Amino acid sequence: MHSGIIALRKVLSIESEPPIQEVIDTGIVPLLKDFLLEDQEPQLQLEAAWCLTNIASGTTDQSKVVADNRGIELLIRLLTSNNSEGAEQAVWALGNLISLYQKIKSKLSSKHVIWAISNCCRGKPKPSYSLTSKALSTLVEAVKTSVDAEVLTDAIWALSYLIGDGQADPTNGINEAIKLGLLEAMTNLIQSPLLSIVIPTIRILGNLAAAQDNSYIDEILKYPIFIDTLAGLITHAKRAIRKETSWCLSNLVAGTPAQSIHILNHPTLIDNLFKQASSECIEVLKEMAYVILSLNDTCTFEEIVNLNKKGQLQFLSLVFSKKEAPVVEVGLEGLQKILNKARAVGPDAEQEIKDSCVTYGLLAQLKTLVSTEFEPTVKTTKAGVQAQDKIEHSGSKANTQAEW
Repeated sequence: MHSGIIALRKVLSIESEPPIQEVIDTGIVPLLKDFLLEDQEPQLQLEAAWCLTNIASGTTDQSKVVADNRGIELLIRLLTSNNSEGAEQAVWALGNLISLYQKIKSKLSSKHVIWAISNCCRGKPKPSYSLTSKALSTLVEAVKTSVDAEVLTDAIWALSYLIGDGQADPTNGINEAIKLGLLEAMTNLIQSPLLSIVIPTIRILGNLAAAQDNSYIDEILKYPIFIDTLAGLITHAKRAIRKETSWCLSNLVAGTPAQSIHILNHPTLIDNLFKQASSECIEVLKEMAYVILSLNDTCTFEEIVNLNKKGQLQFLSLVFSKKEAPVVEVGLEGLQKILNKARAVGPDAEQEIKDSCVTYGLLAQLKTLVSTEFEPTVKTTKAGVQAQDKIEHSGSKANTQAEW
């Protein structure tokens, strides 16, 4: 049996004009479909899926033969099996069938296929992009045109998995997705009332912003609605939205100085963040602290002074008051960057920051953080001592060597 199906697969794999129709005419497709159910024969499943993949790569009518024989249903089933090689081959087959349903506009079946691709892309390690690339255009098209909430949810989550961590490798789909109009389509999705759609939309923005190529941030900033909406979502009633939004913003403001200043100058974003922080949980407050850390890393000292006027030092005071090592560490790193940039500008700037730190009680808090009342990590203790030393002895020769 195995040798026969292997021979069939080889025949169908001929590069030039494979005899797809001749194979269909033998009536073997229903048998290949049945082989997909042979869970105790993983090699047989793989070979059957491979044959169906090649048949589905033919004309619309030839692809439809696979679909009409429960091909989509059984290939989706194979995706969830323990047969990893068979599951990967099922992705290829479903990718070919997607092309069919783009042509015949079968809403029900395209919904099933998008659901299948989304599940296949889920989890780690991700399948190779070469296996899922066929789905990209269909997923973007679904995001652009579908009014079905289930389709939109599955499609946008699938795209978030495909784009992944935003590393600027053109093979991971970022460039192609942008060219296909993904960002424009997402301007509507980010305003959706459904969390299942908003969260993956924010995730994609954050992953794009995290890419090594800062030009992706420029692409995002072409659509003002993104920053406008994020500025509102930072105060959303749902913690998951506030956390995802803060994480996304921390990546967006970590780009070039020009990009960071553009975002910083938004009329409500920073004010909303500082206002929300006063009643925020530690988990989200930490992400907010990363936003401020990134701003202090990329912005000029002049912009840091503007941040202080908006309430940055009061925000850091709030962070330190929590006495939770994970969030305190981020706050201390941000304070270090403020002090270092002030020192680089000159004695007057350094004195200005020192006086402000004393005024808002940061110096007293730093003393508390390194006392026995607080049980910090080694990193936090060292950072607290260094920041305290810089504020108390700003301008001294010894301290000019103290860095984070």
